[in-house]
Amino acid sequence: MTNQHPTVVSFGEILMRLTPPQGNRLSDTPSFDVCYGGSEANVMIALSSMGDQTSFLTLLPDNDLGTAAKRHLCKYRVNTDHIIQKGSVMGSYFFEPGFDALASKVIYHRRYSEVARPEGFESQFDWDEIFASCGLFHISGISFALSADCRKLCFTLLKEAKKRKIPISFDFNYRGKLWSIDEAKAVYQQIVPYVDILFCSKKDLEVFLDLKKADFYKQYNCKYLVVRERKVLKDDRHSAIAKIYHFENGQLTQGKTEKFTYHVLDRIGSGDAFCAGVLHQILKGTTDLNAILDFGMSAFILKHYIHGDILVCSEKEINDFNMAENKDVKR
Repeated sequence: MTNQHPTVVSFGEILMRLTPPQGNRLSDTPSFDVCYGGSEANVMIALSSMGDQTSFLTLLPDNDLGTAAKRHLCKYRVNTDHIIQKGSVMGSYFFEPGFDALASKVIYHRRYSEVARPEGFESQFDWDEIFASCGLFHISGISFALSADCRKLCFTLLKEAKKRKIPISFDFNYRGKLWSIDEAKAVYQQIVPYVDILFCSKKDLEVFLDLKKADFYKQYNCKYLVVRERKVLKDDRHSAIAKIYHFENGQLTQGKTEKFTYHVLDRIGSGDAFCAGVLHQILKGTTDLNAILDFGMSAFILKHYIHGDILVCSEKEINDFNMAENKDVKR
């Protein structure tokens, strides 16, 4: 997994995010702040900012909104050569930030977005060209939840990557507003056999795979299992801990972080920042499991201090983040 300058390829939906100004509610706001995001796109932007080469696949509307989303990716040096533009529908979501005892709120408007309707356009993807210099393929459960047609395309991507012996990274990323637990469970159990690096929670393993962590490697052959747990103390104050398990040549090793407590300005995209941090270190060839997790957790916590969906921090900025002392950037 240490190809020289490999490209990380990902597929997913990029969404327009609309957020009321600070202190306003969705029900009575006079205006919205607009930015772009989406789990897999967030991971690609974060990886690009850390110095990795990235390429993003999706379907966007063939209008100014689709062009704006594409420019958003280009701004952060994510390759967009294989994005298809068609139709007119842009996926979006409305986000009302919480504060103290008032919980955050999300409303999706994405059911008929172009990426959820790829039928007839799958043949426009040139798999040999897309995966030519690919060192890792990343995808999340959100993409499989968008529609039956999108799910079919996602499984094609898994098969094409596996056929070329490209490592696959998968984040469960369950969204109850997109599908039921039973629907997701049936699909996740088909996905995990393809996966080399799996991001999940303890609850994900139990609910979707019917497994305890101790039994995971008796059934699956993932090289890395990365488990992160978040506890919401207040909407603007959380704690988190993470563990990583590495299985190779019949040997299982593990690493873990201490529990970190941190303030929250904007939690959207924090899990994506964590994935990017862990993947960046694995792609670098880092073998110290605790070092991989520490970098991932630094990226995770830093994202909570930044508005919007994305973490744009260099490797040096993340390394300079002092988790052990004050959870703040070194000065």
